[in-house]
Amino acid sequence: KKKMARQVVDRTTLLLAAVCLTAWSAPRAEALSVSYAHSKELTPEMSLHWTLQQDEILLALEAKASGWVGFGLAEVGGMKGADIVYYERESNSLTDAYAVENELPRRDECGQDWVLRASAFVDGLMTVEMTRKLVTTDPEDRPFDLDAAPPLHPTRIIMACGDDSKISYHSQKKAKANLRFHQAEGDSGGVTVTDRINALKDDSEVLRTEILQTSHPVKERETEYHEVCTVLADVLTSASPEEPHHIIAFEPVIDPQSAQFVHHFVVSVGDGCGEKEGEMIGNMQIVWLWAPGDNGAVLPPEAGVRI
Repeated sequence: KKKMARQVVDRTTLLLAAVCLTAWSAPRAEALSVSYAHSKELTPEMSLHWTLQQDEILLALEAKASGWVGFGLAEVGGMKGADIVYYERESNSLTDAYAVENELPRRDECGQDWVLRASAFVDGLMTVEMTRKLVTTDPEDRPFDLDAAPPLHPTRIIMACGDDSKISYHSQKKAKANLRFHQAEGDSGGVTVTDRINALKDDSEVLRTEILQTSHPVKERETEYHEVCTVLADVLTSASPEEPHHIIAFEPVIDPQSAQFVHHFVVSVGDGCGEKEGEMIGNMQIVWLWAPGDNGAVLPPEAGVRI
């Protein structure tokens, strides 16, 4: 676990990723003006609700923030190339936008297709309700394509919020997920990374281990890189050393008290640990990168990182 006083860039060199449950209460939907067919909590701070009506989607965003909240259809799973809509509470306005890079979104000059239906701010929870055509004539919009079930792919989405009066860099308050918007009523709309990780935790055939960082004092400087190396046999004692194993999922374990100071970390595998603290020897390969907003990763069923 990270317990840090300043921003830390953590290049953690591990032989297996950490997995841990985190218990939080979900945002409540009391401020919604209508009931919705589907709901999904993306993080403890952000949820979305939606209903499909003929050729339109009714979408509601909930965020524990006081300034703004945004939602995007993300073809590649991030800001770059995303079709975005964001709400700013100070002006009580929606902006239809898009992003070409990892930067503030640009206003859509071809048309403002999202329509604000209602908004509220109650007990620190901001609620925004809006509607849009599933498919618009705007070339800068992305459609809500059919995604009900395999072999159709789920829709990649992103969401973020903040306390500034204008949309700004969102640091920790962001999320991404793969959702299925075209679902029967009452369905949760798809499987998030957290859902898939929790399913693996319930699988008796999947071995699980936690690799936690010890308390680390941070030097008086703005940025620090810290490395840790752990031998797999020391933490995965139930595994047979004669049989090959594969990493199939990763989940971050971040102490909530120090989360704001952890910038990113890198997980690598190698042949062993050296004599120096954090030193890895042999062939080292990066297998996972983490940054705020990333809830983990689950590899496809046919894939794994051999260890």
